[in-house]
Amino acid sequence: MRKLLVLLTLLAAFAWCQNSYGMGRVFVFKGTIKASKTIFDVNDTNNLTSATVNGYWLVETVESGDEKGNVLDSSVIVYNSKDKYYKVIPDSITMNPYDPCHVVLLSFSADDAYGEVSFDVVGKGQRTKYFNGPGGSGYWDFIPRSLKGTGLLSSYDFFDPNDIYSGPVTVSLKLDSKWTRHVNTASYNDIDEIADEIVAELTAKGSWIEWPHNPAP
Repeated sequence: MRKLLVLLTLLAAFAWCQNSYGMGRVFVFKGTIKASKTIFDVNDTNNLTSATVNGYWLVETVESGDEKGNVLDSSVIVYNSKDKYYKVIPDSITMNPYDPCHVVLLSFSADDAYGEVSFDVVGKGQRTKYFNGPGGSGYWDFIPRSLKGTGLLSSYDFFDPNDIYSGPVTVSLKLDSKWTRHVNTASYNDIDEIADEIVAELTAKGSWIEWPHNPAP
């Protein structure tokens, strides 16, 4: 699988927010990918179909300096609460350098045995608290609180492990403040550990099925 998506400091905050393993800041976005009678099953092309999938977008970025905002690592968790399946897609977001006070662009793309999917989302930075410090203190920076965009599926099983869809989709993401503050306060070896923790909470109730991407990471 190629790199996919794909979900951003005050210099004084650098030592606080970067954990002991040297990770950059991690921002967690939560949202939906939706098709409203805009996709079709490539094995049954008689009808246009509507579908929605939920997800978490985890984006680790450089905290400061000339490379501030560049993506270091990323991961996407796609899930369907009704059917209780989820799919973890690592290395999923790319981003060009940007001014965090202005527009931020995230690009998501996938190419594997299941087909292709890609979309772009944009948002404008707003002053947001992203780290809980001792005694109720914290750190703030300009972070996009919401991102919106469009995308295209090309013979991809994005909505259902059993069906292959093609067609345009819309994307809507919002910053998950709870998870973002938590992951920047705790210590992790890498972004995969954060994804594992979110999956553990997501699948704590009921019998969930892991829907692996291909090839395996």
